[in-house]
Amino acid sequence: ATARLRSRPETALTPARLVDTRTLQIGDGITTLGADAFLATGPVMVAAEFAQSRVELLDGETPTFTGWTATAGWTLTGEHRNYRVGTGAYSGFEPRHRWGAVELAVRASRLDLEDGSVTGGVETNTGVALNWYWNRNSRLAINYIRVDAQPNRNGIDESPTLLQARFQLAL
Repeated sequence: ATARLRSRPETALTPARLVDTRTLQIGDGITTLGADAFLATGPVMVAAEFAQSRVELLDGETPTFTGWTATAGWTLTGEHRNYRVGTGAYSGFEPRHRWGAVELAVRASRLDLEDGSVTGGVETNTGVALNWYWNRNSRLAINYIRVDAQPNRNGIDESPTLLQARFQLAL
């Protein structure tokens, strides 16, 4: 059996992957442990996740990879989010004002795919977002993301900056 761990730098708008273990030859399997937490009080929300995977390779080596993310958001217009226990995700919200709702959010994450002979890279992302929800089915998001891959999957340091705007419509 084989496995591959990799990730994009906090955006699905690029195919680039700065961290990537490439194909791993799996021996006895992969054990993954994870935890997440969510707190919402009024217009403020904080969420965090942590995961660790221990991979038992065919050659007997057992590298361990870790990743975490933390997010905080403040809805300037007073709306609040709910947490969906069944899916492990927080929901959107219904804007209380005719002109919509505005949210300011920050996010940080880190993925370490370096251990033993596996040199998949280490990536840290920090970002800030401004979201405007015109109604419960639409969102305009502007995100600034600072990416720091030291080293990336090829063993070199890489630090791109992303600025993206996205309009989403849910039907």
